[in-house]
Amino acid sequence: MDDQKDYKEFTEEIFRLTNIPLHLYRENQVRRRVTLWMSFLGIKTFKEYLNYLKSTPKAMDEFKKKFTINVSEFFRNPELFEELRKYIPNLAKNTDMLRVYSAGCSVGAEAYTVAIILEEYFKDINYHIWGLDIDEEALEKAKLGVYTQDFFKSAKRELIDKYFNKLSENEYQIKDKIKEHTTFLKGDLILGKPPRSDFDIVLCRNVVIYFDEEAKEKVYTNLSNSLKTGGILFVGATERIFNARRFSLEYVSSFIYRKV
Repeated sequence: MDDQKDYKEFTEEIFRLTNIPLHLYRENQVRRRVTLWMSFLGIKTFKEYLNYLKSTPKAMDEFKKKFTINVSEFFRNPELFEELRKYIPNLAKNTDMLRVYSAGCSVGAEAYTVAIILEEYFKDINYHIWGLDIDEEALEKAKLGVYTQDFFKSAKRELIDKYFNKLSENEYQIKDKIKEHTTFLKGDLILGKPPRSDFDIVLCRNVVIYFDEEAKEKVYTNLSNSLKTGGILFVGATERIFNARRFSLEYVSSFIYRKV
C-alpha cells in the first residue's frame, strides 16, 4: 500500500533529521496528529508534507515542539511523591550519595521536585539528580530553572517561597542551592544509553504511554539497566509494567517497581 510506504519513509526521514523516533511511537496516534496538521495546510500526502517541513525551518521547529512531550509541573500527583518519600531513608542507608535519574525530564520540574523533597525532609542525605531529555530547548529551560505560576498548581506555597526566587508577578527561579545538585543531559530514552548504571531512584512518568510495545520494551530495559539492585523505578499513576520480572523488576505498588 503506497500510503503505508510513504508513512514509513516519512517517519524514517524525520528520525534522520530530528532524532525523534516516530517509527517507535504508536502509529495510529502519530498518523492522526500528522494528517490533522496536513489538512490545515491543504497537504494531502506524507511526501508533500515532508518536503514542506524540509523547506520551511519554522514549520520544522513547530513540528519538533509538537512531538516532544513537555507537559510538566511541580509535585504532579502530590500523593505519589508522599509515597515515594517513604522509600528514601532505606535507599540512602547504603550509599555515599543518593543518585536519582529523571528520565524524560522535560523542563526540569520533576527533577527539581525530588531535590526540594530531599532538601526539605532529608537534610543529612548527600544526593545528585540527573535529568535526560531529547529536547534541547526543554533542557535549556531546565538549566535556567525559571517557571511561571502554571507549574505550581500542585505545590505547597511555603515550598515555593522557600526554594524559589521571585522574579516577577508570574515568574520564579529555582535557587542555586538546588541547581547545584542537578545535571541535565541530552539523550534518547529508546535508542540511547542511560547516563549511569547505579541509580537508586529512577523516575519515568507519563512518557511511555506515547510509545508502541517495541519502544516500551527498549525503554524499560534501559531504565532497569540504569538501576542498582534494590533501587526503585517510579512510573506514572496509570502506567503498568506487565511481566516486570523480564526486566529484572518486581512490583512494589501501583507505580513503584524494585530492581532485583
